[in-house]
Amino acid sequence: MRILPVITAVALAATLSACTTNGTPTDPASTAASTSSSSSTASAQGGPVDPERHEVKKGPGYELIVPSAWTEAVLSSSKLTTKPVRWMQDGTDASPIFVGVTIDDEKKNDAEHQSLFMEKTADVTGKKNLKRTKVDWDGAKDAYLIEWDEELGGTSHVMQLMAQLDSGDIVNVVGRAPADQFEKANIKGIVDSLKLKG
Repeated sequence: MRILPVITAVALAATLSACTTNGTPTDPASTAASTSSSSSTASAQGGPVDPERHEVKKGPGYELIVPSAWTEAVLSSSKLTTKPVRWMQDGTDASPIFVGVTIDDEKKNDAEHQSLFMEKTADVTGKKNLKRTKVDWDGAKDAYLIEWDEELGGTSHVMQLMAQLDSGDIVNVVGRAPADQFEKANIKGIVDSLKLKG
């Protein structure tokens, strides 16, 4: 197992910091009226996977399919959660292409509050072109897909899925790649491969 380079760890930590907010967003009923027009509802969920080039990564309550050439690091816990945090990245240590999975088990704010907070604070946190979409997700009682661009050694595109379970835990899958490599890296396909396990 390789250790993630510092810039990747910092980038993932910054991205995942939105999973558990320090602030307390206002009540969804009061913010719904002011939610930007970028919010919408859609349906998403996996597609075909080549088993010779991909492997299933299992964590507490989820499965995710990633390229088998990617490296992986697992931390037993973080400030955000008591459950393992899994980071997977393109095979090179210097690669800015990665996916992280963490489970927010603090239950301070639900997925709707957290995604609204991200949307409301996008300008302050450096997230550009943020789009928040409520999605239907098998096994989730509530789910949101959030995408944005940010500058970190060049323009990166980031996609985050917040899938809230009946227990209140939120499975967060965050993928990042340089904007010009995002589609080729198939970050959306990796995020879409998430299967929640009751």
